[in-house]
Amino acid sequence: MAKRAGVLIGILMCWAVTACTADAPAGPAEVAGPDAGQACPEVAGGGLQVRFGAEIGDDLRGVELGSGTTGVVLVHEETGDVCEWLPFGVELMAKGYRVLAFDSVGNSTGVSTGSNKDLVRQVSSAAAFLRSEGAKRIVLIGASVGGTAVLAAGPVLTPAPAAVVAISPPGTFEGMDALAGAAKLTVPTLIIAAERDRIIFPDTPDTAKAAYEAVRSKAKKLIMLDSLERGHNLVTPGIGTEPVRTDVFAWLTANARA
Repeated sequence: MAKRAGVLIGILMCWAVTACTADAPAGPAEVAGPDAGQACPEVAGGGLQVRFGAEIGDDLRGVELGSGTTGVVLVHEETGDVCEWLPFGVELMAKGYRVLAFDSVGNSTGVSTGSNKDLVRQVSSAAAFLRSEGAKRIVLIGASVGGTAVLAAGPVLTPAPAAVVAISPPGTFEGMDALAGAAKLTVPTLIIAAERDRIIFPDTPDTAKAAYEAVRSKAKKLIMLDSLERGHNLVTPGIGTEPVRTDVFAWLTANARA
């Protein structure tokens, strides 16, 4: 009798272990290959390493932060990587947004690879990835050539983005046209630039003003600063001025709440 009871207990324990194993949620799949954000591991380590872009022929690597239903795609500057955007991305995460900063293929020092250097398609792929992760709305934010990219990507993104933020966008870059894209935008759009930012792309201040005029949305805003600063630095914590940063967060809350 004792022997039969022991066998029965063993069977029940086996069932319990099997049931627990079956019900346990699977953890995030490990991403093979180099990590995005190798130059800023202390910040990148707080997010989830992700990869996407196979549908356009690229292996795009990025860092995902947060779990909200409003997703934010952060597009870096020329010869940049995710580290430019991650400090600001952490702030967005704290406000309830789901954030994706990714290394682009082409003008990047990051780890993404592939033959497709079309940045507009890469932005669209990043937006689709965030939707697959649970985002219901997408905000596109880009700096410098990333700003040009989000102005160009906004009108072709399906579904349309909830909002677009372009910081220091040059007029054209590798087939992208900021003004042509802006003229087709009907969603809330925020454009930021510095009046004296004429060193790398001399047309940046003029492009920012012209793009603002071209946008067809009533919920548009232009912030022009008396500064030499450019790109993501205009909103990066510890670098960007607090009045501007406050304006940006307030505008996002009003037009694309987390």
